[in-house]
Amino acid sequence: MKTKIIISVILIILVGTVIYFVIQNERQGDERELEKDRYEYLSTSKSSKLEGIEIESIIEYEDYYVLGVHFPITKNEKINIVIKEFINEEIDKFKTDAKEFFEGSPPPGGFSSWKYELNIDYIVNRPSEKIVGFKFNIYLFTGGGGIQFIKTYNFNFETGEEITFNNVFKKDSDYLNVLSELSAKQLIESGRIGDLVSEWMLELGTAPEEKNFERFGLKENSIIFFFPKYQVAPGAAGEQYVEFKYEELKEVLNPEITKNPIEPEEIKDIEVPDVPKVEVEGSSLAAITFDDGPHPTLTPLILDELKKRNAVATFFVVGNRAQYYPEILRRIIIEGSEIGNHTWSHKGLINLPPEEIKQQISDTQEIIETSTGIVPVTLRPPYGKIDDVVIEYAEMPIVMWSVDPQDWKNKDSEIIVAHIITETDDGEIVLQHDLYLWSAEAVGPALDRLISDGYKFVTVSQLLGFDKDPSKAKPGVVFRMRE
Repeated sequence: MKTKIIISVILIILVGTVIYFVIQNERQGDERELEKDRYEYLSTSKSSKLEGIEIESIIEYEDYYVLGVHFPITKNEKINIVIKEFINEEIDKFKTDAKEFFEGSPPPGGFSSWKYELNIDYIVNRPSEKIVGFKFNIYLFTGGGGIQFIKTYNFNFETGEEITFNNVFKKDSDYLNVLSELSAKQLIESGRIGDLVSEWMLELGTAPEEKNFERFGLKENSIIFFFPKYQVAPGAAGEQYVEFKYEELKEVLNPEITKNPIEPEEIKDIEVPDVPKVEVEGSSLAAITFDDGPHPTLTPLILDELKKRNAVATFFVVGNRAQYYPEILRRIIIEGSEIGNHTWSHKGLINLPPEEIKQQISDTQEIIETSTGIVPVTLRPPYGKIDDVVIEYAEMPIVMWSVDPQDWKNKDSEIIVAHIITETDDGEIVLQHDLYLWSAEAVGPALDRLISDGYKFVTVSQLLGFDKDPSKAKPGVVFRMRE
């Protein structure tokens, strides 16, 4: 009898365990599907959704804060004004808060080595040629843990007029009650909230009030509504969302929203080019590297200077910028230079959980491979910050630097050139950034002087011997120069 009871208990536990993992996998599958959609244009070298849109990046390193802010610049100046106003407000508030904190009384135990961090990234929704939408993901780190929230904008791309929540639906329809009922139902049935369902929060957060549905994005075939933490569920459930096909809302939806959809794009096969090699035998070698690009004008200017001198470099690119300039990525490879991974949106990796560290790296790997056919073999962490967790989850060699002219701070090409010439020795890795004109202007003079002294400039992989012996490219190993 006891044996039967024990067997029954074991079976119950096993069944329960299986059910738990099935539910968890379904939830993670939903999350992965949403994350996949964040970067849906990774399937092509450059999406037609990005036509008429460029990317602007502001990356700063200061004593008490760092920031990486990315935002779109469109062909419509009215749209640009709205977005720049929002971005400037976020940056100004962040800098004020950071300055006040670090100028105040030290907390118990004193200040730690961390800095305030602001990161703003975005995705583009383009349901039709006339409509464009942006979902901004704002990340704020002020110690202890990161805070994430979102902001959405939708515009008529031709007139620049903002498309508000009321514009999306028929004015004489019962759209608020329809959205309220459908949203509550989908949130429960999807299982994304799981055991954290709170009836009163769900009822309040999906009540038929406009404020509950003001964060939305218009997609090719659907509309998605975002609910921040604590709106429809406890904070542990995280940000929630519901998504409805236009067909589901046809009785209340403004028909103008679904007109002239953009045609689906074909996935393009990328041919891997033959990569020329710089002869390195019997020479003093150095590697010059460029972070934070590519830039539409400055990166090509740097490539021109390298080509004139039969030199190559390594470009550690940011994924959200790389998606806009696949032709520049291909030129980097074709001319013998190398592309490294500098994460998707330049977030400080030491403040992120392991899954987000991996995503920041893997999304960037994917967009580079999509554009060039080449998979990067090196990682440079944003702000040069690493810890044991980053090293564990990087899954590739981490390349730092040994010569830093601080071009972000010394905004003078002559100062940058002097520093590079003075500090560079055999086996050194030089850090620069291809977002600054003064950095691009320093490349030619610095190379001329060092080449005349007998140096050859090679890629990081060549300098460290990865090209000849791939076993040297060990995951998690940190390189600052050639040993």
